[in-house]
Amino acid sequence: MEQIRSLQLLKTIAESGNAGTDIQEMLHDMLNSLLQLIDGDAGWIFLFDELGRHQLVADQGLPEALLSNHKERMCGGDCHCLSKERKGFLTDAVNVMECKRLEDAKASLEETNGLTYHASVPLKAGPDTIGLLNIASRERDSFSQEELEVLQAVCYQMGTAVRRIQLTEQQVAKALQDQKRHLAADLHDSVQQLLFSLSLTAKGALSHVKDEKAKEIVEHLQTIAKQASVEMKQLVYGWHSQNEAEHNLRHQLAHYAERIGLQVDVEIEEGVLSKREESVLLRIGQEALNNVKKHARVEEACIRVVQLGDKVHVMIQDEGQGFDVSKATTSSIGLISMKERALSIGGDFTIVSSREGTRIEVVLAKRKGETTGDSSRISR
Repeated sequence: MEQIRSLQLLKTIAESGNAGTDIQEMLHDMLNSLLQLIDGDAGWIFLFDELGRHQLVADQGLPEALLSNHKERMCGGDCHCLSKERKGFLTDAVNVMECKRLEDAKASLEETNGLTYHASVPLKAGPDTIGLLNIASRERDSFSQEELEVLQAVCYQMGTAVRRIQLTEQQVAKALQDQKRHLAADLHDSVQQLLFSLSLTAKGALSHVKDEKAKEIVEHLQTIAKQASVEMKQLVYGWHSQNEAEHNLRHQLAHYAERIGLQVDVEIEEGVLSKREESVLLRIGQEALNNVKKHARVEEACIRVVQLGDKVHVMIQDEGQGFDVSKATTSSIGLISMKERALSIGGDFTIVSSREGTRIEVVLAKRKGETTGDSSRISR
């Protein structure tokens, strides 16, 4: 009966990996079944991003010491297993190692449910290590060779399933970007030309209008047509620029500012942002620069991206006339969109504005594992 139960759990793990479309939900289900299979009490999974930083994506049975403060111990700080992986010493399942996170918790007299050791297994997709699985048990300080082999096999399934979902997400994103580029071309060929025609028509009509009130109306129409044309160009450019992978964030923001007639000073510390973060911050930066151009009544702005301690700070600032933040943040689609984009990459979004200017700031938690920030690595 025990063998049948094990086979059923292995089948459930395989089905979860094969059918999963959300990485976190899939790994949560696979981890839950795996703990039942080997009678483990707790487990957690880290995934690595392209900069080598780790992120907790699934966990089961964590003691109170590791759950407290929104799992702060799990989301920050270094540990023995991650250090071994980065140094290339953890290529296969490792039977038991002391957990630094649990050691620190015990030193602070926090509840660890009797957990001290864990097995560590790398998650692999082909030749790449994309994450790490840790499994802990209160009743023992080691796992059998057979159990380690099961852990290794399941981790291969996990890694392959994660890579499958990532590739699917990339294909969907590419299809969406292609669709946006086609729509941008259509807008340029149709709506943009109509706006240009409207502006020229209004300009020509001015020479034939004698009534002052009517002339004001025609001039207003011309102004609206010109502004709509400018904003349409910005929208079309924004959609096209998402495909400029050959240019870094600093270049794209500087080039965009130039296109809309702003002078911008951009300094970005290299190596502290993933491609996903750069893509999202490009959209936030473009919207912020648009607001400077339309509302701040200045022609200059500055952008800084710098790592300070365990955070990455993104600041966009101008010395314009400012605005009432309390009113704008509930009614401005642009500001709401910037906040939602920041949240999508785990960032905190704040706006401070006064008569002396406006500062938009996005703060990203630096997931441990990357090198410490170095002010010499500034891209200007």
